Amino acid sequence: MITLSRRKLLLISSIFVLTIVYVLQLTLGGDGAVRVVTLDATVDAIEILNEATGPISLVNDGGQWYVSEDRIRADNNTVGAMLSAISSVKTLGRVSGNPESGAFGLDTPITVSAFSSGKKVRTIIVGNTSATMMQTYCQLDSSNDVLLVSGNLRATFDKSEESLFAAEETTTEDLEMGENNPLGQLGLD
Repeated sequence: MITLSRRKLLLISSIFVLTIVYVLQLTLGGDGAVRVVTLDATVDAIEILNEATGPISLVNDGGQWYVSEDRIRADNNTVGAMLSAISSVKTLGRVSGNPESGAFGLDTPITVSAFSSGKKVRTIIVGNTSATMMQTYCQLDSSNDVLLVSGNLRATFDKSEESLFAAEETTTEDLEMGENNPLGQLGLD
């Protein structure tokens, strides 16, 4: 018969108990999984409220996005990134139920509202980024829960109105006329 010393028996028992605890955590602790919250509606207007830059409105008219009431053409890449962030939010987990604590940057947020046919379909209140700058603290829709979401939503939505304008295209005639030609402006062409 095999006899084990008391230390070896205690070590093997500890390993067995820890293995059972680990298996139970894997099967019962599914709350830590990444969840993707998608939006099925087609967004046709975005409103961004930011204390630093002021309110910004983006409106889709006939497939083209425009900034503000002045109807200045918006940059498609920037608006596309915003639409992607609005329509698919990857939540990594609930961090807190107290958004007023100030630790998450929700005391000076960027509030993003998305509309479809005049009806508000999504609200994201964007707080600070995490230490890695690749995750953001935010509140989604009408929930008081502070969520940690994947991506730097602050960089996506913290834009000035001018930074959303589409770049003007330069034509060959403009270059020949010297309007957009640095050498022509200096009289060196």
